[in-house]
Amino acid sequence: MTSLPDRQQAVALIHEAQSSGARLAKACALLNLSVRTFQRWTTDKAAKADQRPLVPRPAPTNKLTDQERQAVVSLSNQKKYQSCPPAFIVADQMDQGHYLASESTFYRGLREHGQVNPRGRQKAPQPKRQATTHQATEPNQLWSWDISWLPGPARGTRFYPSSAMMARLIRSWLSTNRLSRLRRPRTRGAGPVISETSAYRNQ
Repeated sequence: MTSLPDRQQAVALIHEAQSSGARLAKACALLNLSVRTFQRWTTDKAAKADQRPLVPRPAPTNKLTDQERQAVVSLSNQKKYQSCPPAFIVADQMDQGHYLASESTFYRGLREHGQVNPRGRQKAPQPKRQATTHQATEPNQLWSWDISWLPGPARGTRFYPSSAMMARLIRSWLSTNRLSRLRRPRTRGAGPVISETSAYRNQ
């Protein structure tokens, strides 16, 4: 929906282009407007505001009354249903031969009273933790490592390369087929834990 100031500016630009000898269709195309839209805007010689928001709209014939909306909220707050979602309330009421409103109407009524929240065993939405990010501004400032499987005669051989993020070169690597040896805790002053069938290299 185009606001009135934008309409007035577009009409003024098109009139200026026409006075300079431009065709109406070409001038409207530059503003992504159709000729019919321009003609509708300038029916009364001057651009006027969009009348769609001002048109009276009749209420739907099936709209619930205030008493019926209050009944929806009261039913949802009963001890039997206070921990149940609207989908369960509507289904349980229909099993008993009663139908008060649809599931969406229940949600709408609860939303009007600020009661749209996790009900029953539903967990409240958890905020997502932002991913940890790092930035390297010089070589050898930030390193990363990865793990990959290596094809070969030894079954289960793993390859652990480590590289500097700035240079993007593999600085060291480790290959082993005994992952349990790599998980041993290191003690202060001890060297790297390398299994018997491992190879370690520093560039």
